[in-house]
Amino acid sequence: MEMIMVYLMKMLVTNRVAAEKWHHQIGPKVMKFVGRIKIDCSSCIPEYSGNYVYQVKENGGEQFVVNIEQKSCACNKWQLIRIPCIHGMATLLTSNRDPVDFIDNKYKKESFLKAYTSVIYGINGPSIWPKPNDIPIECPHFKKQRGRPKKERIL
Repeated sequence: MEMIMVYLMKMLVTNRVAAEKWHHQIGPKVMKFVGRIKIDCSSCIPEYSGNYVYQVKENGGEQFVVNIEQKSCACNKWQLIRIPCIHGMATLLTSNRDPVDFIDNKYKKESFLKAYTSVIYGINGPSIWPKPNDIPIECPHFKKQRGRPKKERIL
């Protein structure tokens, strides 16, 4: 049990210190993922339909409807992972918007720091624990079960 506590203490501190060193609003893994999406979205051609809605055409001939205001795409990837998909990224870059503003708050530095602000305090060893003198510790009473005892089998 103590090993689990020490592991969790170290994990909380390590993640908190790592998050404090982030240079952007979002984590480095998410930034790397967004960078890959920016590269992949070059094959998409967005066309503005009006009212924050775009129609995005891919090289393969597929078409998807993207709504920037609702942060949604017909491929449903934006709704699932809360990071703009390649279609959403193409529309954001075309409309000169910052993609970081359209990433969900759970990926942002503030949320990460909030998750790891709690502290697990260490405990003293058993030699320092108070010893109770008033209550003697006894073994539980054994009660013989009714009926014929089960046969002990040798495997």
